[in-house]
Amino acid sequence: MKDSSKRLQMEDYVPYQLALLSSRLSAALEEVCKREFDIVSTEWRVMALVGQVDSCSASELVEASTMDAVAIHRAVKRLDALGYLSRSAAEHDLRVRLLSLTAEGRKVYRTIVPYAIELQHQLLQGLAKEDALRFKVTLTQLAREKVDFDLGARK
Repeated sequence: MKDSSKRLQMEDYVPYQLALLSSRLSAALEEVCKREFDIVSTEWRVMALVGQVDSCSASELVEASTMDAVAIHRAVKRLDALGYLSRSAAEHDLRVRLLSLTAEGRKVYRTIVPYAIELQHQLLQGLAKEDALRFKVTLTQLAREKVDFDLGARK
């Protein structure tokens, strides 16, 4: 598949544009998280995912995110040490630990959520309402698509 005569125009390459955008958005929110609560973006993502539900397991977090199990384990351990997250045994399987936000963790979550919503608003404010909605719908479709990005199979 290698063709050295082709050059990739990064400014037109969608994965690169998404990575840049994601990096800028994460950095902006992480600045608030770090300043206000001394947590980094992976820890916030764990809190945000757990905050959507009453409780979940670490394996459910791995499945719901792009983070690997080691990153989630580190984030959970630190959030537990900070008193933002608690772990308890699942009733259906005592080997499984369910994660939930503590009262302090819920306060942190409720404080950061408005910043996250404002960040999304700032991202989309330059778009017409219909374009912003189309962008969100398209992004959701692409994120939910279960595509096996195996470049080795292509010829």
